[in-house]
Amino acid sequence: MTPVDIEIISARWILPIDHNAPLASQLRVLENHAIAIKDRRIIAIGPSADLLAQYPSALHTALNHHVLMPGLVNTHNFTAMTLLKGLTEPQPLLQWLNTSILPIEQQWLSESFTRDAVALGITEMLLSGTTCFSDSYLFPNASASVTETLGMRAQIHFPISEQPSNWAQNSEEYFEKGLEIADEYRQSALITTGFGPYSANSVSNQSFERIAMLAEEIDRPIHLYLHQHEAEITDSIDKYGLQPIQRLSELGVLSPRTQAIQAGQLDANSEQQLVESGASVIHCPGASLKLHTALSPSTKLLEQGVNMGLGTDSAACGNTLNLFSQLNLAVMLSAKVDRQKPLSCAAALRMATLGGAEALGLDSEIGSLSVGKQADIIAIDTQTPSLQPLHSITQQLVNGGANATVSHVWVAGQAKVSDGQLVDIDLNAVLAKSDWWKKQLAS
Repeated sequence: MTPVDIEIISARWILPIDHNAPLASQLRVLENHAIAIKDRRIIAIGPSADLLAQYPSALHTALNHHVLMPGLVNTHNFTAMTLLKGLTEPQPLLQWLNTSILPIEQQWLSESFTRDAVALGITEMLLSGTTCFSDSYLFPNASASVTETLGMRAQIHFPISEQPSNWAQNSEEYFEKGLEIADEYRQSALITTGFGPYSANSVSNQSFERIAMLAEEIDRPIHLYLHQHEAEITDSIDKYGLQPIQRLSELGVLSPRTQAIQAGQLDANSEQQLVESGASVIHCPGASLKLHTALSPSTKLLEQGVNMGLGTDSAACGNTLNLFSQLNLAVMLSAKVDRQKPLSCAAALRMATLGGAEALGLDSEIGSLSVGKQADIIAIDTQTPSLQPLHSITQQLVNGGANATVSHVWVAGQAKVSDGQLVDIDLNAVLAKSDWWKKQLAS
């Protein structure tokens, strides 16, 4: 056998992110190891010398002062809002939505706007080490199409709403269009789909019951904000006599399929229901700070067995799609929210990789580096001031990772970034469209 179809990536260190306890204080680090890839999947991990001897004809990429790790998983983003980055100052959520965002959406949001914004967002994510993202916004058909064309991995959640929008006029049309997208990408290697009601209070009981039924029938996740701020809870009690978590539980929506964004405003009863449901929680610390919403009690939830992922939210409210920046925020803020036991750097890294993959139902395919999984891999150059001195790889990746150099990125074994440059995406063309939209929005 002449394994010319095998690629070997060797590195000074490999951080595989094992399937260990979510609150582990340390992560296993492999030194002078390599990964062998064939047909998009990892076929071997072992000492570099051993793999190079085993596959002497393989294509070899040597990264002598780099860390290899799983690609980051951004578990919540409105990627089409990337074109709105920098338009707003920090302000309370409802004020931000009603005065700044909704008027822009109503005027400008379209399929072409979405396509160009998603392309811009994907370039930012790839260059900062994200290989999979979760998206929930209008025109999900355009988001999915661009993502697949550019060779990125994503879970696209189609919106369900009672309110008319630029994409659909009523709940029936939202369901119809969304299910068409789910069917179109059912066999996609890179795109999975799910239901994306914005929040508990934005969808009727009837629609939620239908979502719960269909999610079970076609095996799709449900992605929504939950217990994000006090007004959400009081409004739900006024309208339904129940807190949002209680209501969703009674409607059959709250389950292991549920991806609950934020879940920060919790009393003892709602917290217990959340824990017992098996739902995942998605922590978006940057957006929480900018929009004055509740922070997820990450350590407390992890200790109770809740799986957690990490997200940027949109670049309009979180300011960046660089998930490394959220790692540092998550750890530092937990010292305030979980005073008795702040989040460890190891736990934060797991949230941004394997935890995110588990939240999306993709942990059998991505989220860690192990034989049989898809080769979603990133390499970080450690020869940068933000990562030196390298006393602890785990701590430095969390504390200095936002300024680190992501030198290489592979999605399903395909090179997307090499030596810090996009491989098969025309960045100049993407930036030119971004500049054109900037001028339109300013007009």
